[in-house]
Amino acid sequence: MRTATKISSLHAGQVLRAEGILTPEQLEEVQADATASGERVADVILARGLATEYDLAKALVHQLSLPYLSAKQYGSPKDVKTILPAATLYQHKVLPLDVFGDVLLIATYSDLDPQAVADIEAETGKRLAFVITQKAELEALLNERYPPEDLGKQVASRLDQLFGS
Repeated sequence: MRTATKISSLHAGQVLRAEGILTPEQLEEVQADATASGERVADVILARGLATEYDLAKALVHQLSLPYLSAKQYGSPKDVKTILPAATLYQHKVLPLDVFGDVLLIATYSDLDPQAVADIEAETGKRLAFVITQKAELEALLNERYPPEDLGKQVASRLDQLFGS
């Protein structure tokens, strides 16, 4: 099974329920809150303190049979930084780590919806492989490698490309 299918097959709440970390009632409440707020299920779980980042990472690794990797310890090549725009990375909360031929290795702390996976594959022309990391680490690396002030410049540049100056 491709890792892209694995990462989009179960959402974080279902994984934590399967691991016995969430009760069915908690899962139902979290899903309702996530739907109402538009947030990811994983973010609602973490914000409510129902699981730690470590619990979430461990559960995803176990249930989805994906590897865990400390993204900050991975020496990403410089050219991987330009493979996706920062806006896409922040939107989907993913971090590109490496490219191996036609495969793009991406770190995430949660599941991704199938449309996000398809969009990233279409945008890069690469098949995706995933590793699990912790949320705080991923966010710190996103902010370090793709500073938020650069994000505004990228969005403006993209709008100029689409609609002219």
